[in-house]
Formats: sequence, structure tokens, C-alpha cells
Amino acid sequence: MMTKKLSVAFLWHMHQPLYKDFVTGKYHLPWVRLHSTYSYYDMISLLEEFPAVKGTFNITPVLMFQLLDISNGGGEDDTYLELSLKHAGSLTKEDKLFMLKYFFSCHPQTAIYPFHKYKEILYKRGDEVNPSKLIPKLKDFTEQDFRDLQVFFNLAWCGFTLRTKDVLVKTLVAKAGDYTEEEKLALLAKQKEIVRAILPLYKKMQDKGQIEVSTTPYYHPILPLLARGDNAHEGYHFEIDADWHVKKAVELYKQVFDWAPRGMWPAEGSVGPEVIPIFEKYGIKWIATDEAILMKSFKDSGKGRDDLLFSLFNAYNNNSKVSMVFRDIHISNAISFRYSHMPPEQSSRYLCQDILGVKHAMDRRDGQHIISIILDGENPWPYYPDGGKEFLSRSYKFFTENKEVEVVNIGDYAVEHSKEAKRIDHLARGSWINGDFRKWIGLSEKNKAWEYLSKVREEIFKWRYLSKEALEELYIAEGSDWFWWYDEFGTELNYVFDDLFRMHLANIYKIMGKEIPEFLQHPICGACGEKKNERKLEGIMEVPPVMDGLLTDESEWLESTQYTTRQLSMEMVRTDAIIESLGYGSDMVNLYVIVKPAEHFLKEMNKHGFKLGIDIYIPSRVNLELCFDKHSGKLTVLGNNGEVLSQKDFNMYIFNKVMEIKIPFNEINVSHKSKVEFNISVIKDGQEQETWPNNGVFQFFVPGVGKPC
Repeated sequence: MMTKKLSVAFLWHMHQPLYKDFVTGKYHLPWVRLHSTYSYYDMISLLEEFPAVKGTFNITPVLMFQLLDISNGGGEDDTYLELSLKHAGSLTKEDKLFMLKYFFSCHPQTAIYPFHKYKEILYKRGDEVNPSKLIPKLKDFTEQDFRDLQVFFNLAWCGFTLRTKDVLVKTLVAKAGDYTEEEKLALLAKQKEIVRAILPLYKKMQDKGQIEVSTTPYYHPILPLLARGDNAHEGYHFEIDADWHVKKAVELYKQVFDWAPRGMWPAEGSVGPEVIPIFEKYGIKWIATDEAILMKSFKDSGKGRDDLLFSLFNAYNNNSKVSMVFRDIHISNAISFRYSHMPPEQSSRYLCQDILGVKHAMDRRDGQHIISIILDGENPWPYYPDGGKEFLSRSYKFFTENKEVEVVNIGDYAVEHSKEAKRIDHLARGSWINGDFRKWIGLSEKNKAWEYLSKVREEIFKWRYLSKEALEELYIAEGSDWFWWYDEFGTELNYVFDDLFRMHLANIYKIMGKEIPEFLQHPICGACGEKKNERKLEGIMEVPPVMDGLLTDESEWLESTQYTTRQLSMEMVRTDAIIESLGYGSDMVNLYVIVKPAEHFLKEMNKHGFKLGIDIYIPSRVNLELCFDKHSGKLTVLGNNGEVLSQKDFNMYIFNKVMEIKIPFNEINVSHKSKVEFNISVIKDGQEQETWPNNGVFQFFVPGVGKPC
């Protein structure tokens, strides 16, 4: 007897917030254009090579709009593009300072370091991007350096499809510097050509039936926070706004793809019973969210994860319903965060083994089952050495050849198995991040942003006349992205997105010819507490911590530099991170590190032998591996090519509730004139499970050396 197949549904989410100012026409950030030649083009082009493999691509309406706008010439007012186009010999001092600050905005290990000249320009610039530090260095850069920088930055965002199939891009990659103005302009023309090709490619693949394109409420709002219903405590009664976002999304989708969307990934997987009637009203047949919402919805049922997760559901609110699938957190997060650290043959094998493990577990249960693997379709791939090409190719080849699983589109599966769908009568509210909305509401700056939004909305709805253009600026400000950046990260992007949020609210008054309120003219970032740009780069600890594996008192690590891993996640937040927070500091002779694991991982670490890794890159290569389950560690000194120069036992650490580590500077070849750069990782079975920060390094200056301003 033939066994049933497990259905596997991949949903790749593709989104960028609105970077365009409708009042001035200016694009404030270049990411729609740059991701087009990278993940948007790579993901669909590679799938064409595997016609038996299906996929669901969630393209947000605000991304669709910007792709169309740039394709039709609307993206010319973009500082990054203008400075790329400008003749290198005509660049002003201000132009050069901007480029030296921002034209390295890519993952160094995979995009900069492979090009010797690009890395050389970065090293010549140094770590400090304050104009006062850069101006004296301008004389060190030639016209050719800046021309190469113009090309490298745009070339860094050309993915594996262009690098392997496009003659121009292949030539520029191989040349690796000394570019001409003609080559640069040809690359930028190629970039524009690819932007124009993106939506037609996805439409062609959907028309063939290989993919399904789903979408999201228009400006990517957290819909349950706009339409909170009568029984919820978080959010607002902006139900007409929520309705507009879904209606407008369906309208644009029809213009682009010639028919209505069947499904939506609500922004950030945010759902609640109150939004079910809105989806049904506009013909949305299915939505998806995280497994945390499923488990909350059945918290008192006595049912476990395997009883629920791999099924299709119908969620009800009175007489309204929508079909639902739920994201497998472990496999989805493994692709997003873990597999980029592994060789592709190993990561693809792990993926296939995990899926077959689910298949064999479900063979013992009645009915058909589906595993939903849902993740960001853009941000993981810059961390893979080859942009994910080999991992995806090997995985797609497995799905093509294996007879136990089939890759499906979510909409097709929902139609085919509608009669088998289980019922949810009380859908929990929440998102894919920890099953709640805390990423967008509840902290001081986020709440202040909602207060401003509500205040402006209340005022403008009292006006006798409000233009369509002014009202649209309100809807733009309701997008989730602005709230995402408040409170948590402490980077310059906090301020960029704060400016954009308040700009859209201020545009309402500009469009209507009214005076902009005073409160919109001042940053929200920093107004509710410590200014994050004043955060210390290093922690000088006058009193060393007590090495006991416990937080002895609140002041013990007060002088250290501390982060939560949520702060370090930025574009992609890990909901299953092993490390909850970490910190580091130093005195004159030692580096101190503290690592606090997430509560639910403490027991697993002791049981399964996880290790903590500390990789020091500068001033010399040193690796430490420290066991959590026993007091045993190794310190390895490496050569420039990764060869082992020496290795010895290291036991100057202790783990209890936290791990506290003391690393003498003389053990890691650090002097009092050194800058130290390092990463912290968690390792299991020789493989990195996560690395912090996931982009870049921690750095500090040894006491006695003046810290740059």
C-alpha cells in the first residue's frame, strides 16, 4: 500500500516599507532597488530551474508599488543612486563623506571581503564614520577608489543569478576593481532592467501554476492593533483604516496579477478574531501565522504540538471564517539563522531530515498533513556564502526526487483539503514574534509613536475636508516598520525610521496647507529615556565582577556594555534564540563576558552539551569553546589562514544561571594599544546554532587607549 505524502509549503515573505516621500518624490533608502538584483531576482530565477517545486511568495503591496514606481522612472531622486551615477571626478567633499559612511552597507564577510580592493577601501576608511574623523582621510583616496566604491556597493547587491548568468556582472566580479565610468553606468542600467523584470517574472510563474503570490494589508500595518475589537486591551478602534488596508491591497494586486489574491500573510503574522471578517469581506480565503498563536488558541485543550501544527484549520468569528496554516518555528528559523553557518550539503541534509522526521511522525496519524515553512525571503541570504544558491538548489533537488513529500502552494492545498480542515473558534491574538504585539506596542517610544498617530488622526478627522493624498499619509504612518525600530536597537536606523514616521504625519499638514504641530518636529527616539547614540562602545569596569555564574547584585555588571539579542537581531528577530542577553567589559588586565541563556534553554543546555564560542578576530585570531554542562573549555590560537598555532585548556569561567568568563589579555595577545573585535556564538555538535551580533562584530578599545569619539 502506498503511503501518504507529506505536503510541504514554503512561504517566502518579501517586503520593504515605503521609502518614498510623496510630497518631494525622494526615495530616502535604496533597498527596493538593491534587493531587486539580489533576492527578488534570485529566488524566482532559481525556482524556474526546478519546475516540480512549488512555492508561495508573499509580496507586499507597498513593495509592489515601489517596484512599479521605480520601473516607470519614479526612483531617480535617490541619493544612493545619484552618487552612484555621478562621475567619480565630480564628487564633492560631502558626496565622498556620504559614500564612505554608507557604501559599505552590506554583509562584510560575504560581500566586501571577497573583493580585495573593496576590503582595502574599507580598511583605509577605518571604523569611525564621524565627518571630523573622515575629512582628514579624504586625501588618502583616489578618484579610482571612489569609482570602484560606486561599483562595488551596487555589485555587492547583485545575487547569484546575475553573477553566474549575466555577462556584464560576471565580468565585473572577475575584474574586482579598476572599473571605468562606462562599466559603472552599464551596471546601473542593468540594475534598472532587473527592477522592471521582477513583477512580470512572478506573474509569469503564477500564471504557469508553479507559484502562488499572496500579499499583505497595504502599508503593512499590525491589523489587530488597528481593529482591536471589543474584548482586547491592546490597540485602537481604527476599523475603517484596517478595512482600507485590505481593500487597497486587493485592488493593487488585481492590477498587477490580473486576478484577486487567494491568501495573505498578515503583516508580521499578526492575527486576531476581529480581523477575520475583514479578510472574508475582501475574498481572502487563507491566512498564515506562527505556531505560537495556534498553541495559545488551544491552550486549555490538552492537545500537543504534533496534534495540531501540521493540519489545515478554519478560524471562525461568528459567521465569518478564513482558512489558516501555521508556521513551523524550528525549521523556518533554522533556514533564517542557523543554516548560513553550515556547508550547504550539511544544511540541506538537515532540512530534508527534519522534514522527513515530521513525515514519519505524521504517518502514525490519520488524515493529510502539511508543514508550513514561512520566513523572510530577503534578509537571510546575504549571510549565506553564496547567497543561498547551493543550499536552495540541493533542497529543491531533494523535493524533486523524493517520493514521500510534495511541495505545494498554500492556496491549492486549502482548496483541495477544505473538508479536512479543523476548527478554531477562539483564535488568539498575536504575531509571529513571541505570539504577542510587544515588538510594536507597549514600550515607551512605541507608545509615544502610537500617541502621535492617534492624536493626528483624531484632529484631521475633525476637519471639514481631508484630501485623499493627505489621508494616505496617515495610512502610511500606520505601517508596522516605524514602530519596529523604536526602543530596542540603538542604531542610526532608529533615527532614520523615526524621521520617516514623523515625516509622513507632517506631510498631512503640508498637503492640506496647515501648520505642522510642534510635537512632530522633535524626535521620538531618545525622548523617552537614554539616547541610544550615547551608548558606550566599551565598558570599563573599575570593580571586576564576582565569578560565580550568578547575578550577585544589580550593580555587578552595571559598567559593562550590555545587549539583549532582540536588540542585535534588527531586520530578523529570533523567537527561539538560545542566548537572551550578553555583555562585556574590561579592566586593565582582563576581558569579562557575561552570557544569559533564555530560560527555556537552560535545562536543554545542561542535558545536551551545548558550548559557548568566542571568536576573537583582532588583534589576533583566538577561539574559545566553553562547555555549559561541565567545567571544561579550550583556548585555541590560530594563524592568519585558520591553522592551529597552539591549544590549551581554559577554565576561567563558571556557569550557573548565567555564564561569567574572565579572559586575561595576555592569553589572547592583547596589549594596551589594541582594539579588540569578537563574536559570541552557541555551538552544538560542532555547528553554530546562532552568532551574535549576526552582522558585524563587537568591539572595544583596551583601557589606556583613547576611545574614538
